[in-house]
Amino acid sequence: MKLPELFEGPTFSEGDIVSFSFDEAAVSLKVVPLPSNSTKLNRVSVQSDFIETDLAGWQVLGDTGFFDRDLVTQSWCYYRCDNHLDLAAIFFKVSVLRHSDKEADSLMSMNYQHFYNVLLDDFRELHGDFKPKILEGSPSVENDFLAQAIPHEDIDGLRVKQFLNEGAPYPSTCGYFSLGRRYTLRVNLELGSLDYADFANPFSDEFLQNVKEQLFDDFLANLSIEYTNEAKQTIRRLAEG
Repeated sequence: MKLPELFEGPTFSEGDIVSFSFDEAAVSLKVVPLPSNSTKLNRVSVQSDFIETDLAGWQVLGDTGFFDRDLVTQSWCYYRCDNHLDLAAIFFKVSVLRHSDKEADSLMSMNYQHFYNVLLDDFRELHGDFKPKILEGSPSVENDFLAQAIPHEDIDGLRVKQFLNEGAPYPSTCGYFSLGRRYTLRVNLELGSLDYADFANPFSDEFLQNVKEQLFDDFLANLSIEYTNEAKQTIRRLAEG
């Protein structure tokens, strides 16, 4: 990824590869390179193999039957290369959702249309009562949170925009990817403009949000999901109906 003029900071394309294994898929992605003395968030799971039934270290999501676990959490800033003033703050998180036995048995996450429908229903339930302050073009129930397919040769992922924090002026860009019947990979990327009492950010919010989308594209370009042969056969069978 080529950063805009005057921008300085890390990108995924120049980052380090980390890999995680699940029972039906292997994931490789890049995390941005941060200095060892950085005070920003920079946590990467030391466990990489999740082909297991042990749920120690997983967070229980209420009484839903679901479990959640963080894989990567990072934060950093982009700054001007001429005066080193921070321009934008980034928060990046990759986590994995472990489905309930009922959802896993339904194979819902191995058929893209079913995967899409279930996720959108969940988003509507979670965010249906929230009315964003920003107006035209904001993600909402009415426009399916600006959902787009993320192409993959086996099963597409889903890209959406969500206001994960009601006080946020702009939505997060999120990605959801099937990891077989049992797991879903979730990605959250947030960008916030930074201003100062005596210095206005020279870049518009629209420009900075476009930088966020480019950064998300950079993440996707360095993401690899490889399914087992058995999982591929199931995905193909469900796609054919």
